[in-house]
Amino acid sequence: MGEVFREQLPSETLDEFLKRKVIPTEEEIAELNADVDQFVRFLQTEFAHPPYTVAEVRKGTAVRGTADIDLVVFVNGIKNITQLGKKSRRKLLQALDSTVRNYPQWRGRLREKKRSRFSRSYYFDGNEVDILPTIDILEMHNDDPKAVYTSMRRDRSRCKRAQAVGQQYSAALAPLQVAIVKELPGYIKDVIRLLKYWKKEHHLQIRSYSLELLAKYVWEKNGWKSTTDLFRECMKELTTCNRFTISFDVHYNSAEYTWGMEPPYILDPANPYMKTMGSENNRATRRAANEALVQLR
Repeated sequence: MGEVFREQLPSETLDEFLKRKVIPTEEEIAELNADVDQFVRFLQTEFAHPPYTVAEVRKGTAVRGTADIDLVVFVNGIKNITQLGKKSRRKLLQALDSTVRNYPQWRGRLREKKRSRFSRSYYFDGNEVDILPTIDILEMHNDDPKAVYTSMRRDRSRCKRAQAVGQQYSAALAPLQVAIVKELPGYIKDVIRLLKYWKKEHHLQIRSYSLELLAKYVWEKNGWKSTTDLFRECMKELTTCNRFTISFDVHYNSAEYTWGMEPPYILDPANPYMKTMGSENNRATRRAANEALVQLR
């Protein structure tokens, strides 16, 4: 086997590379948790509701030197996703942005990364932090995902694009997404870390959650294998990512939602109307996967 990663030493196995370069040290994990806790305390103070934390360090899939921290802020006083709407969400995002930017203790430590219709993204002490306002849709439906999907189906009947419905509900379904990843075995999470490191090294436009779901799919398809074998199988799958038709029967019957769906897709097992990976940057992904497979022979 050759060197899959630029900083991989000659004859170094992927397990050895993981320990040396990819898995965060205990000190780094403590620092990441401290950053997460700072945001959680701040947002809870400002908005009177503790945000739900979707952090890689809490899921067990963080990579050394970088981490994604998603903080879902559940907003009071809004009864449904439709009421949240474009105008309400825009006002909430403006208020969040102003509050975060003007917090005196974060001056010089925080800078804006990007804005979207659904979130605000920042760089904070080298980490990427996304803040997403939404409503606690699961609590409103007595923690019953099927009841949420019934509500989503009604919204879908009034919307031209299924993906638009999926985007509206995505942040609200974060607790289900986190639970799906957290329950994976530790050796699968190590493969996920390698995939994220590979993505970063090749500057690929793939969501981290997509890679987490891909590793879950490959593991369920192939069963237990070594780190190298599972990583190799993930690379094989990624060489045909332009033809992906990946779905899961976790909280819903995926056949009810994938009928007629055009590939490529990795369908979110928590959100039946959300493709976590579509056709974005597939050529670069396939090329990088093929290069890795050459080294994995």
